[in-house]
Amino acid sequence: MLWWGIALSEFFGTFFLIILGLGINARTTLKQKDNKNNSLLINSFGWAFAYFVGGSIAYYSGSNINPILSLSAWLTDQITFVQFLDYFFFQILGAFFGTIIIIFIYWDQFKKNDKKDLAAEILYIKPERKDYKFNFAVEILASFVLITSFLASIWYGIDFFEPLFLAFIIFAIALSLGGLSDYAVNPTRDFVPRICHFLFNIPNKKKTNWNYSWVSITGPVIGSLSATGLIWAIIAIIGEGNPFN
Repeated sequence: MLWWGIALSEFFGTFFLIILGLGINARTTLKQKDNKNNSLLINSFGWAFAYFVGGSIAYYSGSNINPILSLSAWLTDQITFVQFLDYFFFQILGAFFGTIIIIFIYWDQFKKNDKKDLAAEILYIKPERKDYKFNFAVEILASFVLITSFLASIWYGIDFFEPLFLAFIIFAIALSLGGLSDYAVNPTRDFVPRICHFLFNIPNKKKTNWNYSWVSITGPVIGSLSATGLIWAIIAIIGEGNPFN
């Protein structure tokens, strides 16, 4: 793959993922007549479709749009380390500009709404159950499910349906594991919007909460490493060569 192909694919894929994902957060959180219920089902559908659209746009580069997918791809020899850095950088860049678009679109609503720091609820993870050990465990488990499913889809040669397959995985994770803890399963989905919340003078915002940020970074990374290790162990037991290259 050409580096600029990876760059454009991952940038725009992540860009649209964040716009659509944070957009559904905004529509279900802001005080609108047609959006009174912040429904788990609506958010789950919204993020699943966001991953489908973003993954479809990023099909050239393998529909990663997530650093832990790229990390797993590198550890299974699907991409080189230099390519991994390319993926990672442009995923961050896409998430950054996607977040800026959402802030711009909803700027007036942030000003008019009387709820303090509404932007924080839209942009980054604020779990209903604030128990770091529990939240950390959920992130690891959710990311483990995502990466195991991702690698299995490639192993069995169903990568043509990868964006749709990814969307179904995200939907299942959201419904089953996203109720009390919320979830990121994507470090850029939480950390980059958190940075934007810190950098920009958003109306009615409070001090950016960094206490939770480590959970949405380290949890997915550990989940990715664990899932990749499991897949390698299965391959070793079966005695099969690397099915990923």
